[in-house]
Amino acid sequence: MALRRFVQMEKRLLHDSNLRDQYRTFMNDYQEQSHMIKPKQHCPTGYFMPHHAVFNPVSTTPKTRVVFDASATTTTGSSLNDHLFVGPILQRKLTDTVLRFRVPKVVFTADIAQMFQQIQIRPEDWKYQQIFWRIEQGHPLEIFQLTTVTYGTACAPFLATRTLEQLCKDESKRFLLASKAGTEDFYVDDLLSGADTVDEALALQNELIQMMASGGFKLHKWASNHPELLVLVPNADSEQIAFFEDEKTTRTLGLTWQPRRDVLLTKLHEISFHSGPITKRSVYSDIAKLYDPLGLLRPVIFAAKVRLQKLWQLEVD
Repeated sequence: MALRRFVQMEKRLLHDSNLRDQYRTFMNDYQEQSHMIKPKQHCPTGYFMPHHAVFNPVSTTPKTRVVFDASATTTTGSSLNDHLFVGPILQRKLTDTVLRFRVPKVVFTADIAQMFQQIQIRPEDWKYQQIFWRIEQGHPLEIFQLTTVTYGTACAPFLATRTLEQLCKDESKRFLLASKAGTEDFYVDDLLSGADTVDEALALQNELIQMMASGGFKLHKWASNHPELLVLVPNADSEQIAFFEDEKTTRTLGLTWQPRRDVLLTKLHEISFHSGPITKRSVYSDIAKLYDPLGLLRPVIFAAKVRLQKLWQLEVD
């Protein structure tokens, strides 16, 4: 199954040189950082995961990343995810995290670079995360084992969140402010935090950087409603002061945030009338694109759904 899907994916890459280059870059980076290694000897038991590319046009980091499919069913009739526990929910609700973010006067956002890949799984479990890969079609096909928590496995979100929780507990005496924020202000790998004064926010930011680094985690893609919190961040990692002054927006937890004015925005997708006839299905699709975790847009969404209901009542095509 995994071999068949690899061959299909490889054929797709042959027809898209840009995607092929980005795919190779991702896999080479994985190998260089030892996130995937060649096993010393062939393992007859275990599991092989198919993989494919996912393209995110709004990402500020590389727009193409490789996703591993642990839900792919084998000849036994089950997948790796069928045999993994999901784990309990440890993080707060998304709405709680966003609402807390609106309370402090000086706020900042960041996220953990490659969070899952910084957490190693037990070597005896690597055989359950095997993949096929080769840099060029025609080269010998090679087997690799993924050594870290892998996006696409059922337990990955729990393992990442639980590891961060443990780091906050272990470092609570050294980093009192950061350990509290690390427990309350993260949503998986996204950080939304702040304080009531610039000095307090700077102290919190500094503690967070040090505490996360002690666990092998690096915070990057910083943004803030106050420019001073971007000064001490390395230029390669910050959205930079120019970003702040240009009134540009950034994405956080699926929401659009304008740091300089410190407001949350909703961007509407332009409805195209040139891609074919408008149907009830396409209208519903446009309504579903209105992302509203706080419920602030419900009057607007309600009006849109009423119009959709009328289309059904009119029995139009």
